[in-house]
Amino acid sequence: MFLLPLVASTSISRSGCFSFFPDADGIPRSRNSTSLSSSSRGRQRRLELRLQPSSTSPPVGHRHGQQQHQHHGSMGAARAGNGSDGIATNLPEADDYCLTARDIRCVVLDIEGTTTPIPFVADVLFPYARSNVRAYLVDTYRTRQTMDDIAFLRAQIDKDLADGVPSAVLVPPPSAPKEEVIDALVANVEAMIDADRKLPALKQLQGRIWRLGFDGGEIQGVVYDDVAEALARWHGTGAVRSYIYSSGSREAQRLIFGNTEAHGDLRRYLSAFFDTSVGGKREPRSYYEIWQTLGVDSPSQILFLTDVYQEATAARDAGFEVLISIRPGNAPLPDDHGFQTITSFAQISV
Repeated sequence: MFLLPLVASTSISRSGCFSFFPDADGIPRSRNSTSLSSSSRGRQRRLELRLQPSSTSPPVGHRHGQQQHQHHGSMGAARAGNGSDGIATNLPEADDYCLTARDIRCVVLDIEGTTTPIPFVADVLFPYARSNVRAYLVDTYRTRQTMDDIAFLRAQIDKDLADGVPSAVLVPPPSAPKEEVIDALVANVEAMIDADRKLPALKQLQGRIWRLGFDGGEIQGVVYDDVAEALARWHGTGAVRSYIYSSGSREAQRLIFGNTEAHGDLRRYLSAFFDTSVGGKREPRSYYEIWQTLGVDSPSQILFLTDVYQEATAARDAGFEVLISIRPGNAPLPDDHGFQTITSFAQISV
């Protein structure tokens, strides 16, 4: 029996540049470093920021969470960084600008803070997994899938113990009583969730638990309206394919986009899902692997959207075009981050 009541989800709105090339061993490495401005002078940028005529949209500056267009996640387009307190400064209305992607064949999307509000992940999904991990393990303990998941977790916990992670708790051997093993597993999983650790073993188990919540109607996915509209628009052109790359498991990704409250099943607009089995999201090699999988001629034909500066930097270092998503509740960016930013996917035309 699961403990969380039905979730009534609502749509919530909210520089050095390296070129990487594979050496003889196939691993991309940086060759030269220039500033973003000098890089843009040296080659044509794939993205352009174009002013649209408007007589009704004076410059405004909104604090996160105080947007006029909450339903569509719009709070104005910005090219500069956020202020030191997380306020995006000098933001015109979002519909004044259009980002036109040229020669972009694939769009790769982060989830949390980009396609989906952070509170949905932090305040709905994570608590659901935390509250139901014990019941899930008790009910499925003897199944092959759960035994495999436990072995995966046990390997991570053993590593944590060897690394001296303070919250790690020794898990008794499989021959120990079921209750003792589950007690130790629950203690470790709860600590991992509380620390928001991006561990494949944790993400895999969370996906299993969330599936029961989605299948039972207790959870429905939340995706910004402008994201759903953009996915449909891009798909309709036939010229651009869309993908997801998240630290959450592929199973969890499919659940979120396959069961949205406001837009139904969005998976028909998505070509594939990537998780950290291709590598960590802050590692350039991961984006190199994605490029190799997608099959386009150049990584510059791939646009990556994220809210995380370190992920944006890794993708740029691998040769991707990058936009940073600014949404309510997202972490502030460094003042000199050097990336173009958007506050709504409506700003992107293909």
